[in-house]
This record gives sequence, C-alpha cells and structure tokens, in this order.
Amino acid sequence: MSDGDGDSGCEGESEGESGGDSGGGSEGQGEGEGEGEGEGESGGSSEGGSSEGGSSEGGSEDDGYDLAEAVVRLLDKSEVLYKSAYAALCMVFNVGGGIVAKVTGQEYLQNEYRALPYLAEQLPSLPIPRLHGMIRIGHYPMQFTSLVPGLDLEKQWLQLNDADKRSVSAQLDKLLCQLRTLKLPPETPLGTLGQGCEDSRRGIRISSETILDVEKFEDFIFAGSKFASVMYTRFLRDLLPAAPPAEVVFTHGDICPANVIVDQNEDGSWKVVAIIDWESSGFYPEYWECVKMTNNLKPSDRDDWYHFLPESLSPQRYPAYWLVDRLWDRSLLNS
Repeated sequence: MSDGDGDSGCEGESEGESGGDSGGGSEGQGEGEGEGEGEGESGGSSEGGSSEGGSSEGGSEDDGYDLAEAVVRLLDKSEVLYKSAYAALCMVFNVGGGIVAKVTGQEYLQNEYRALPYLAEQLPSLPIPRLHGMIRIGHYPMQFTSLVPGLDLEKQWLQLNDADKRSVSAQLDKLLCQLRTLKLPPETPLGTLGQGCEDSRRGIRISSETILDVEKFEDFIFAGSKFASVMYTRFLRDLLPAAPPAEVVFTHGDICPANVIVDQNEDGSWKVVAIIDWESSGFYPEYWECVKMTNNLKPSDRDDWYHFLPESLSPQRYPAYWLVDRLWDRSLLNS
C-alpha cells in the first residue's frame, strides 16, 4: 500500500470483458494502414508458439533460407523507427501494411509476447500494440505488432506547454489506473508472465526462485548487492512501511516519454494514443511502477518530465519506497 493510504491511488472499476481489439495502439510512430488478421500474419507464429529458424512447418530447408532472405530484404527497405545505442540490442522497423517488426533479445520479446494478448483480453480498451506473431531468423527473434499514426512523446515533450504536459500526465494517470485494476490472481507468482521477477536497471537481475508474496520480492531486491553489509541492508529495509503490505498489481515497468505515443487534435491539444514496449511488464508491488519511472533520473537532468509524472504513481505517493530504492540502487550490481 502507499505510505499512509489504504489504496493504490486509482479509482474506478476493472473491465470485465474479454477479447476484442486492444485499442489500436502503435509500436513506434508513423502512418499505419489496416489492422491485419490474427497470428501467423507477417511471418507470425501459429497458435501457442513462435516459428523457429525462419521455416514453416512441413517446409524444406531451402524454404527456411528463402524466408530468412526475404525477411532481411524486407527490413533492409523498411523505415527504422528506433535503434538502440548498440543496434544489435534492439531495432524497430515499419515494414508497411500497418505492421511493425521489433528485433531484440529473446528474453524481452518472450515477455511482451505473453503480455500483449493477456492485456488485450483483460483490458480490451487499453491502447496498446496488437500482437501479430513472432518468428526467429538464426539467433534473432522478431516480433510483429500493429502500427497506428502517432508521435513519440519524447520527441514532442519540449514543444508542449505546461497545460499540455499536465493533460498528457492526467491521461497517462487514467490509463495506468485502468492497468492497475488487474490484481494478482490467487496462487500466481509475482513478476513477468512466465519468467519470474526481474529488476531491470543498467543490467537485469532475474529471480531464480518463484516469488509468491511481497516480502519474498523485497528479499530478492535486497539480495542484489555483493558488498552492502547486513547492518546497512537491514537499516534501509527497516525504513519501509511495515504494514499493511503493498498490493500486487499489473505494472508496465518502464513508463517514460519514449514509450508513450501521442497525437495532436485539431484544436491543438494532445492525446495519448498508445503505451508501447511491454517487455518489463508483469505483476509487481504497487509502488514498483513509481520506482521504475525514475530509475534513469540523474542529478544533472534538466528534463521537466519528472515534474509531470502521473499523480497516482508519483514519488510523493510512495516516498519511503522511492527514497529507499534510490539509496539501495547505489549498492546494486546491476545498477
């Protein structure tokens, strides 16, 4: 729970419907056309899995090489929407037809591959990318999702006035409150859907054990240092609220302007049209979204995004958890 409060900072009811479109969210930016049909499109996987080695079931080895060559040619002529500092880590392409291809590490794509259909079923009105499938060419997994018109908030942020920034923040707050209506089902482990708990900072730590409650999750976080003394670790941990225990809710895990797609209305106002990049998502303590939103905050930063964080997830709502994590972060091996 939040410090001194008994709820998770959001009001409203959870959505009870299942199925349906996920709201037409985009992965990246640009003009998109059409929705596409189900899995298996654009080289997507068949039901329940992904295509391995670039070859279809029952095809010859030459068919696999032909597909690999075709995919490479497709990416070569596609618009690059995103490229990480090291291109081999992650690239996102607009391959046309309203489809985006993401090429990155298997562990990231597997989590997003599970999360997107889960969210589309549980919260069909949440604006997120629609999954079309995943294939692997050699060592490179590729995920295909929908694309809708929109602009990267990170590139637009400096053009927004304070009223626009407050409006975008309020819209994000409403969407994240909707997300947080998804509570951890009974007997379900915390963390990503099927991969356990992760703590992503400069590097990623993954729990080797199944975690079923918040106390065990905090054990995992406070076991991440090789040089912090037992006294120092206990001193920081004792600063966390003792009761009631934090609620466990579905969490994006990497809310930042680069992962928010916006569009400008005819009257000049701005609308949030999608939240993208769900690789770090899963069921985590309610304060975890707050902690993760500021993982990259440095003393030298001048970006006022941090003054407009969604209200229900701001550090003011979870001050003890936020401050303890900032101190503990200095001791972590993956920081």
